[in-house]
Amino acid sequence: ALPISSPRGGLLAPADRGEISSPTNTLIEQLRTELKETKVELEKMRQKQEAFFGAVQLGSEAEASGQVEKVKAGSQADRLKALRADCASYKQNNTFLRNEIDQLREQKEKDDVRFEALKKKQNNMRKNTYIMKMSFVELIQKGIRERDQDDEEDISEDKGCECLLRLLREAHRESSKQVPAFETCRGSHVDEYGYVHDWRNEAGMQNYLCGILIHHYKQALQEGNPHLEKWNRFMGEHKDKLRRAQFDYKLVRSLVREGIPSSYREFVWKSITFSCVEKIIEEKGSGYYSQLCSRQTPCIKQIKLDLLRTLPGNNLFGKKSRGVKKLERILVAYSIYNPAIGYCQGMNMLAAVCLFYLSEEDAFWALVAIIDKFLPAGYYSGNLVTVQADQGVLKENLEERDPQLSKHIDDLGIDLGMITLNWFMTLYVDSLPPETMLRVWDCFLLERQKILFRVATALLLLNKSKILLYDNPIALLSFLKSIPKLAYDADVVMKAAFSLAKPIFNKNRISRRREHHVNLLKERMLPSSGSLHRTSTLSSNSLAKYRTTPSSHPLAWECGAMSDRDIAWLCQGAHVDGRIAVINVHGEEAEAGFISHKFDSRIICISWLNSDIMLLGTRTWTLLAFSTETGNMLWSEMLGDSPISLTSSSPSMAYAGLADGRLAYLEEISDNDPGPIKVITIQEGLPVSSLLLVNDQLWCGSGSCVIVLNVQTFEEQGCFKTDYDPKKAVSRMMLGKHGVWTAARGSTEIKLWHIETFKQIVFFDSSSVLYQGLDTEPAKARSSRSLPRNTSQSGSNNPCRVTSLLVTDESVWIGTGGGHLIVLEVKDKIGGCSLQVRALHKLSEDGVRCMVHSRLPKDPVILTCPQRGLINLWRPEEDEEDATKTVWKSITVQCIENAEGLDIFKTNTTTTTTTTVWGEKYWE
Repeated sequence: ALPISSPRGGLLAPADRGEISSPTNTLIEQLRTELKETKVELEKMRQKQEAFFGAVQLGSEAEASGQVEKVKAGSQADRLKALRADCASYKQNNTFLRNEIDQLREQKEKDDVRFEALKKKQNNMRKNTYIMKMSFVELIQKGIRERDQDDEEDISEDKGCECLLRLLREAHRESSKQVPAFETCRGSHVDEYGYVHDWRNEAGMQNYLCGILIHHYKQALQEGNPHLEKWNRFMGEHKDKLRRAQFDYKLVRSLVREGIPSSYREFVWKSITFSCVEKIIEEKGSGYYSQLCSRQTPCIKQIKLDLLRTLPGNNLFGKKSRGVKKLERILVAYSIYNPAIGYCQGMNMLAAVCLFYLSEEDAFWALVAIIDKFLPAGYYSGNLVTVQADQGVLKENLEERDPQLSKHIDDLGIDLGMITLNWFMTLYVDSLPPETMLRVWDCFLLERQKILFRVATALLLLNKSKILLYDNPIALLSFLKSIPKLAYDADVVMKAAFSLAKPIFNKNRISRRREHHVNLLKERMLPSSGSLHRTSTLSSNSLAKYRTTPSSHPLAWECGAMSDRDIAWLCQGAHVDGRIAVINVHGEEAEAGFISHKFDSRIICISWLNSDIMLLGTRTWTLLAFSTETGNMLWSEMLGDSPISLTSSSPSMAYAGLADGRLAYLEEISDNDPGPIKVITIQEGLPVSSLLLVNDQLWCGSGSCVIVLNVQTFEEQGCFKTDYDPKKAVSRMMLGKHGVWTAARGSTEIKLWHIETFKQIVFFDSSSVLYQGLDTEPAKARSSRSLPRNTSQSGSNNPCRVTSLLVTDESVWIGTGGGHLIVLEVKDKIGGCSLQVRALHKLSEDGVRCMVHSRLPKDPVILTCPQRGLINLWRPEEDEEDATKTVWKSITVQCIENAEGLDIFKTNTTTTTTTTVWGEKYWE
């Protein structure tokens, strides 16, 4: 029932329904009737709808499709009309767009061509830039190499350094993995091999940076790394064959000569070395290396001494590094494995390089392969005969390959073996820069020892033009030593080794020539039969009659020493000649003569060892022992370089300072044998030019520094600089009552140092006397002795430079380059001492290079050697006018040629000169 609304708008309550009038009821009934009819009609329509849907569902499709077709027909016509309009529009747009596309395609093709041209131009410009940068860096590097290595400059003001840093920063942005970043010219850098490159070594650091840049530019110019790609393909295809040593030798050789990538070096080195010792490893079994390490070796003392001197610039073998312990175990193990060799210096270098890439035990077996399989027998024997013979082979081969270069070196009196012996003994480990050295090792492990000859020849031939410019043997010797250290471009060196040296080196030829030179060396090492003429002893009764054939050119006095019998041994020498004069310094007439032994090399240093032995060092790396009784040579021994200073601490122990910065010491010297020779490094590359024993200390002058060592342990106890100019290397050291006196090469000063604090006490400058004379000396006498000041003269040209030094208890004798002799009196004072000039003599026009003091304190005699063939013997006497003063008188002994063409000594007693006391000039 529907609710009925009241006129007031509310719903009628049930109580109100009875109050509706009858007309209203009628209306309601009508509405009800209409509602029923509407419902009936609605039901009919529903039924029709269901019938229609049923018809459609039952298949009355014709009727329905007719209706649809009518609708479709109308809509398709309209749509077709619209589509035709759209099609016409699309055609028009398509034509427009096609034209646009054609134009854009043409433009793109033009742009592509232009882009490729610009890209090619950019690449060319980039390559040209790299080439220009590389040329610029090479020019800087060339300037570094040609500049005097001893010049010290403020590196912060070095424009070349700043340019290198800018280039390095650019290269670092391009390849941060390969090029390290350097911000300032300070500090140090450790490379991938552990070597420390420090800015304090300016030349070395700049050469290292130049090498990095050149390598980077070469890689950039190659656009990738084709060499590495070759190795990747090879290792992918032949890795197993390489492990089993079944590889194609020529293929591997071509790859190895171009260098083994660091990522493959461990595998390749191990494969090549283990192929030679694989059977030994199988025979010994696992754990054999550990057994060797646990045993004791008699070589342990020398091994421990060399440990911290192995690759001193490499962090892998620093004092607290694990590499030192590994190295010690390897060397101990090998000395027990092969007791016939034991340990020889140089083996530590080989083991250290093996540890760069191999594990400890693998490095041991690699060392076994190198020494026992790759190198010929006897390379590390006690007398080093085989490695010395190889220097003769190298010299012969160089003469065949380049006679001009070989002749030039020979004409200057340089024995090439002096330089190259260390190259061969250490397989270039401490000679070449690391990258170049590893490239040499790559080839050496595969092709064996002929590589050593090829690389040595290549280094010489690459520097041929510079070598031929030298006419001074000392300068050339220094340059030859520097050649390998400046070989930073490994590609250039190895290319030259396989092109320039190819025709003359093969295994059979080397073996034949080596055998020949070994036999020659064994013959030369037999004791010499040379002796003095007419007598077998150096007695004072017969010295004046000794004589020998004259030298082909005048010989200068080089050095001298006094025996315990006060027989002076004075050495004369030139580049390829030398002889020894012996002089009895006591008696009215000094008797003198020459020993008959012929020297084919300059004698550089001499030292008395004991009552029977006098030691001599020659420029050809030889240490000689002569009998002080007979003058016969007792033995000779090759050292690792030229001995340029000698001293001894006991009748059987001597020390030799070498030109390469090392110290050789012999602890068991006898009349027949030098005993084992051991070597330690003092300062690499700086000659040990002077040695002095002070109590239990050994003072070693190297460069402008003095390094003080304990004579028992060789531990460093002190180090100080004698001069800030590195060119002024320590040339003389003498022990006096007040301390140690030093003189420096090319310097006009002598200095006195405290033996405990190493502080300077006093110094004296010879030029202050020689340029001005003495203040209280008469003007005429002073002008005859003093020199005109010439400030342009310096170093070896300065006539005031100190060339010899001799110290007694109360005086200091100074010989100068201008032939002057200055005698200073040393006086005590509170807190030190003072110097007073007592005498000034002009002895000759040549430098006074040698002075010797007698050993008998009651009868002191001083010998000065002012010029070729002339000797002054100075003896003290009381002054006739003043008994409190001592006057030194001289006797002149001169070497002259007699009627038979022989050199004899003649004593001239009429030329006695008495020194005079001048002035009271002091140097505090």
